[in-house]
Amino acid sequence: MLTYQSPFPLPEGGTIRANVINGNISGEQQIKEFGLAKDKWKVLSPVGDYNLLVIDDQNQTVAEAGSVNGASPEWVIDLASIVTFRSFPFFPPQDNMLDGIVDQYAFYVSDDNKNWKLVSKGTFANIAANRIKQRVQLPLLSVDVILNF
Repeated sequence: MLTYQSPFPLPEGGTIRANVINGNISGEQQIKEFGLAKDKWKVLSPVGDYNLLVIDDQNQTVAEAGSVNGASPEWVIDLASIVTFRSFPFFPPQDNMLDGIVDQYAFYVSDDNKNWKLVSKGTFANIAANRIKQRVQLPLLSVDVILNF
């Protein structure tokens, strides 16, 4: 049995399973998944003070990007280094408003922020009525710039 003694980094994410033990009594195990560390990531577009909300990992914040000339909004994120991942999480707004609901996605990758390759496209079925965390499964990717939504 390991005892928590101090913070420990999880730059590549991971899963923590923990429970409280008091003498012979053990509490229910809690499980928490952590994604990639985002401390060096930069949102390249859209430009604005609010844009970091899209990667802040807070369920109660909402990041919005308006359409440009009728086109769907896009988020471009510089990952600052090459990272490897297999999925993309999306947590829809919890305010029961329809603003900010993403029901379709297209996920692109690029090495130079100019030439983009589509790696996944799809829909979040019934997301307006069922606002739970969504996870888009992707082929194994090693990239440093991504575009989503």
